[in-house]
Amino acid sequence: MIFALDSTGDLAVESNRLVLLTDPTAETAQRLTSKFRFVYGEWFLNTQAGLDYFGRILVKPFNPVAVRVLFRQVLEQDENVASVVSLVLDFDAQTRALSLSFEAALLSGGTLTVKDFVLREKK
Repeated sequence: MIFALDSTGDLAVESNRLVLLTDPTAETAQRLTSKFRFVYGEWFLNTQAGLDYFGRILVKPFNPVAVRVLFRQVLEQDENVASVVSLVLDFDAQTRALSLSFEAALLSGGTLTVKDFVLREKK
């Protein structure tokens, strides 16, 4: 079990108590979402951790093959992902936004489907 996060990334609190995630699919979804939002060099305790958005992902020219490999690695390295069934990237060069959709078979049984997870370059 892990603590649930709210839509802003803060710990979720209900009735003055922290919320625990007990569903393995919800835990996996939250863990992967956090990994996708974790920017390389952002954490002072390990500046080598995270995805290199500004050096390898949101670069010109956009390289969809290399970016797909990076996201597939994140998915495949998760402790509850058995296999990646599908992975779709949609990059909007105009807004510099990257949308990610995927489906993964889970070791705990079942399938995790995430559609249109949007990552946007900070303005």
